[in-house]
Amino acid sequence: AFDARAQHVRTAMWLFLAIGIAALAAFIAFQGDSVYLVGRVTSFLDDRAQGGTEERDYLYAIAFQDFLDSPVFGRSYVTSIGGFHPHNLIIEALMSTGAFGLVFFGATLFFAFKGVYRTLRGHLGPYGYPLALVFLCFFITSLLSGSVGQYPELWVMMSLMTILGNRPL
Repeated sequence: AFDARAQHVRTAMWLFLAIGIAALAAFIAFQGDSVYLVGRVTSFLDDRAQGGTEERDYLYAIAFQDFLDSPVFGRSYVTSIGGFHPHNLIIEALMSTGAFGLVFFGATLFFAFKGVYRTLRGHLGPYGYPLALVFLCFFITSLLSGSVGQYPELWVMMSLMTILGNRPL
């Protein structure tokens, strides 16, 4: 009974996800460039094709240079030029805590993703799948526009995945 219910929830989740993606694709197809995100991505890709860069590229370069200036323990919580966050969780962790902190952050990510893997394999039962997908969404978002100190949702979901996904049955 449990396996049948788990399969039902898993199928419903993937069906819901597929319907959501199809609805989003249809909306974008009918709205075109009037959707802000579509216009921004199109503009970004056009600028890249012509050799242009974004402010984010400069932030990544400054953050990496800050890491190189102090590679063991990191340099600062914000970039040395402008005082901005680099908008990428991993680059910011590297910049602010150096290689020393990145080892601990990497271990945390390892256990969180191990928990996600086990959760998607049914470790938490059928109701763990949404938790894993929410964590993955938050993590991907943190790579595009995240900050270590200003993204508590990610840390809560990372803790849930680490604790619940790795607990013994």
